[in-house]
Order: sequence, then structure tokens, then C-alpha cells
Amino acid sequence: MRKTIKKKKNTKSEKILWSLFIFLVINTVILSVILLNKKESIKKAKSNDYTISILKENITRTLEFDISNMELRDLKEIKLKIINYKGKKRNSREITYSVFFLTNEDVDIKLYKSDDERNLLTYKEKIISGLTLKKDKKQEDLYYVIIKCNSKTDKKAKLTIRVSS
Repeated sequence: MRKTIKKKKNTKSEKILWSLFIFLVINTVILSVILLNKKESIKKAKSNDYTISILKENITRTLEFDISNMELRDLKEIKLKIINYKGKKRNSREITYSVFFLTNEDVDIKLYKSDDERNLLTYKEKIISGLTLKKDKKQEDLYYVIIKCNSKTDKKAKLTIRVSS
């Protein structure tokens, strides 16, 4: 006698388990795509972090930033860290330094120190001076530069930041 194999009908609980499995697979794919995009944006954000080491007086460091093709109301953030050491070497006396912002584009520039919520730049002046680095003690001054575009910028638009001691 031959046994016939009957196809078993899926029960309600099996249908729920299959639905849950498909839902989890779809979520895994979506989260993977989001994570990969997030890593790219983190890499781009980290590329705007700059460190300038000042160990003695009468030194000028210049950084140029591309602000081309910014649209009206676009924002760009730059992290600028001013330090008084390089490896184990530190400055031997207190150093006063200034930060200058130069551009010919119609942009608003705001400068914030990491522990202060007020803009350090006045409306018209694009310079801040009288900043100090202590002697024989490690110091890191972290600044956030916020650039807000007031009109579309040129293809060759640049912002120059000059730090002088």
C-alpha cells in the first residue's frame, strides 16, 4: 500500500512566524543602508576638524576652506583646535594669539568657544585678539566656526582663517 503525502496547511502561528521573519529581514537591510550612509556623513564631518599648534611667538598659520557653491542660508561648521604643545614639547612662556577671518563672499561668520555660548565675533569685525595660551601646561582651545551663506557663492569662493601669535 502506498502512502500518500499530503501537503500540510500552514497554521496561523506559522504564518505569523513567517511574517515576523520577513519583517526582520527587511528591517536589517534598511538599518544596514542607514548605517552605511551615517558612516559617510561622519567621515565628511570629521574632515572639518583642524588643529593648530603654537609653541612660540611671531608664528602665523593659515587655513583655507572651500565655501564654493553654497546656497542661500546654507550652513557649514568647522572645528578649530588651538594647542600649545606638540608631542611632549610645550611653550615656555605665555603666548597671546589672534584669529582672523578673511573672505570676499556674503557670509556671516560666527565663532564659539567650546565652553561659551556667545558669539566671540562682532557683527562687522572678523578678528578676535587677546587670546592666550598658558606656559608649561597643556592647553587646548576648541572653537566652532559657523558659516552662514547670505547669497549663492562663487565657484572659487574661499574662507581663509589666519592664526597669528
